[in-house]
Amino acid sequence: MIADYLTRLRLFNRDVRLLLVVYCIMGFGYVGLYAMLFNLYLLRLGYDPEFIGQVNAIGRLGFGLAGIPAGLLGVRFGARRLLLAGESVIVIGLVGAPCVEFLPSGLHAPWLFTCCALSFVGATLFFVNSSPHVMSVTASVERRHVFSLLGAAVPLSAFLGSLVGGVLPSFFASLLDLGDAHPAPYRYALMVAGCLFVLTIPLVLATRRPSSRPYSAAATAENAPLMVIGALSVVALLASSGVGSTGAFFNVYLDDGLGLATEWIGSITATSQLIAVPAVALMPLLAARFGNGRAYLVAQSGVVLALLPLGLVPHFAAAGAGLVCVTAGSAIAGAIFNLYSQSSVTQKWRSLMSGSTFTFMGCGWALTAFLGGYAIEHSGYAVLFVGAAATTAAGAVAFALSSRIIESRSPA
Repeated sequence: MIADYLTRLRLFNRDVRLLLVVYCIMGFGYVGLYAMLFNLYLLRLGYDPEFIGQVNAIGRLGFGLAGIPAGLLGVRFGARRLLLAGESVIVIGLVGAPCVEFLPSGLHAPWLFTCCALSFVGATLFFVNSSPHVMSVTASVERRHVFSLLGAAVPLSAFLGSLVGGVLPSFFASLLDLGDAHPAPYRYALMVAGCLFVLTIPLVLATRRPSSRPYSAAATAENAPLMVIGALSVVALLASSGVGSTGAFFNVYLDDGLGLATEWIGSITATSQLIAVPAVALMPLLAARFGNGRAYLVAQSGVVLALLPLGLVPHFAAAGAGLVCVTAGSAIAGAIFNLYSQSSVTQKWRSLMSGSTFTFMGCGWALTAFLGGYAIEHSGYAVLFVGAAATTAAGAVAFALSSRIIESRSPA
């Protein structure tokens, strides 16, 4: 089985390797460095968790609302062009947000909302169209392994980004002769992360344009599989709350709730992302052993159980262990879900499937961020994480109930 795994890895073509580098930059700059520091930057600007939740909610709402339009634009102009557009929008949003201090105070909140939304809209344009693009440049024999490796590339590079994010503010603080509580060191670290995305544009330009084959008369007349798309979209909505809660508030919890230093926060976050790498790399083996559906349910069950110590044990060790398992389980589940959803519809409807599931996922993240900030301010962090566990469990149940419909009409 291991020999077969390595053989299929060697089948990867040049386009897959280029996209792998793009995913590494995405993981290092966005998921690792930027995500680790952005909320801490807002805390240094004097904002409370409720406002931070609102900023994150606006960004994630932009991610969700752009999902279906991103898919339709991918159908109209091609997935590759939308990858380029997404990367360009990400740069504008990520670099623009830390420039907020140079504006009049009355513009701070709308500027942060706008830039956060832009960065997430760019991410939507990229991720909605990356899965159809990968499907178009790979053969079925290698797809499970390609999705696994791309999924592993993000946490591995995010591990490095989080480590750098833990020390970069101290570097700029020393360079500027400022204290760790000053926002300027975080501002410049965030700008560095945003500028990294300029490097992704020539990498995508170097990939080939997939040949666009006209659909047959039967495919053109085919009705959209709305029941399958709708079922998986509901699963994406509910399942998003687990990783959404840690993505929006884990660093705030360690800083504001447990009082840990930035270096510790970066180390804990980086460790969780590093452990997720071998976990998601095992996805093809798990899926081959249990099937995509069962492997997804096992991974999501791990996420549910991991959220409980985050909510019930107010200690950095419990928080770190919980985050490790949430990150690993979510990485496995995400890789399986991308492949599962894309394989559940014909080529004609893959962009619509991707756009719809990303729309509902983004809306789930937005609700988690908005309601989570409110819950933290009025009831504490325990309500946030336990509530996220319950919602994630509901998503697993929804997947189990809908899988019979999905698996009865798998065309890919």
